[in-house]
Amino acid sequence: MTSTGQRADGRDARTLGRADPGSDGQAGRASTKRSHRAPWRVVAARVVVNGLAVALVVAILPGVRESTHHPVLAYVALGAIFGLINAFVKPAIQFVALPALLGSMGLVVILVDIVTFWLLDEFTPLLTTKGPLAVVGAGILLGLFSYVLDNVLGLVPPIQRDRRAGWSK
Repeated sequence: MTSTGQRADGRDARTLGRADPGSDGQAGRASTKRSHRAPWRVVAARVVVNGLAVALVVAILPGVRESTHHPVLAYVALGAIFGLINAFVKPAIQFVALPALLGSMGLVVILVDIVTFWLLDEFTPLLTTKGPLAVVGAGILLGLFSYVLDNVLGLVPPIQRDRRAGWSK
């Protein structure tokens, strides 16, 4: 054994006796089952939560209206489009605004939420807003509702300790 904990055959002496995730042991099978959960359920839940958040904003703010004959389908479509904006555009905006985010102690997050709602309003004919004040208010409320609903319904993964990085009990 070397001073770094490596055995002569190259394996780590600290992990001997534990099941290897790639081996035929029980831990390998359990992690394989966990990775094959249906991700479509999480996507569907996020679409519903985003649609519900948009519906709450439309119900609360007088300057924001949905403009279709089928409001339930409109909210599902708006939830899906808002999910795509959150998945692809919002991280890019946050990356560009990172220096301002750190300098403003997080207040730029509100601006990012306003920009994502503005993009949702501009790219879809399903929403109509009356003026920039309605866009600002709707962006703030939509960011707040999305945050609360995601956390209450458990759609945000918890922070877990990484045992491989040396955090142990």
